[in-house]
Amino acid sequence: MAWPSIGITTVSHGLGASALSLLLTASLCFAQEPQPSAAFATAEARERDAETLRSLVAEGQLLYERDKVRLDGYQYCSQAVALADRGEFRESIRAASKALMLAQAEGNDHLEALAKRDLAIAYNYAGNLERAEQYAREALGQPNSDPQRIGAPASKVIGDVQARRGEYARALASYQHALAISGEKLIVPASATEFVSDDLAGFGAAVEDFREKLAIGQGQLSEGRNR
Repeated sequence: MAWPSIGITTVSHGLGASALSLLLTASLCFAQEPQPSAAFATAEARERDAETLRSLVAEGQLLYERDKVRLDGYQYCSQAVALADRGEFRESIRAASKALMLAQAEGNDHLEALAKRDLAIAYNYAGNLERAEQYAREALGQPNSDPQRIGAPASKVIGDVQARRGEYARALASYQHALAISGEKLIVPASATEFVSDDLAGFGAAVEDFREKLAIGQGQLSEGRNR
């Protein structure tokens, strides 16, 4: 049985031999073009993050210059926390960006870590998971980072992000890490046991077990102090 030659004849007549040859060559080149490597994609993502950070610092500089009453970096961090608690996320991010700008201008690593912690918290509340995770991880990696004031809240943000993405095993590990760092409060949200019950068997039980161990540990510590 002979194959129909209508398609080939039409293309050949429509384009001409030279044009058809160029088209085939271009198709082969496109097919053979190497795809971006994982390392390249990672480097590109880091550059985007760095550009976002530079833009945020620049915005912080402009906002700071417009302030009639200028605060120090730590006061802007306190302001950012208060604004985030009230649900004023945009203003919280602006306050944190001013703290970040001052931290970089002063070379204050501790203040920079606090500012990035506050940015992570504000973006987490606002639902911007990518930025929340970015600044939380940067806060954790910042030199002179304070474990209780920075490490625990940043780890908690990472846990929240992972839970929202459905990465419940990782989320639990992040929450446990946050608890281990804080040494005082179990900051795993009670509602977490509800939305992961079908996806991660034993998550709710693990949270309750963690609460019980924490209560026992705190009780033993109090008894030791009273002796």
